[in-house]
Amino acid sequence: MLVYVVIRFWIGLGLRVYAFFQAWMPTNHVVRWIHTDRGLKWGLPIGVALTPLYYLAMTWSGEHLDAGATNWWWVPTLWGVMNTIKFAHVAIRSPFIWLYRIVRRRTARWIEAYQRWPAQ
Repeated sequence: MLVYVVIRFWIGLGLRVYAFFQAWMPTNHVVRWIHTDRGLKWGLPIGVALTPLYYLAMTWSGEHLDAGATNWWWVPTLWGVMNTIKFAHVAIRSPFIWLYRIVRRRTARWIEAYQRWPAQ
């Protein structure tokens, strides 16, 4: 019973943290838009443009931490780490998803056309 309570607590906590990030991090809205049919073609350019920018923000704030600044510099450093990974993932993954969706649509059209073909 205790294991069930602990597992349920951590799953609930994880879902609430995920919902918080989805609601309050604007970059998640961009990533969600990129995974739509209209935004998929913009995945690679957006990922290629934003990954180095977030990497620079991460290293800049990390330099402040190394210089002995206040510990609040961990917040922009972790923000830069999360967004660098997120947009690198978008840049790598979106061309494959785009290709998969194109092949899936053409195959579905071909199957639909074949099913309407007169029976012999």
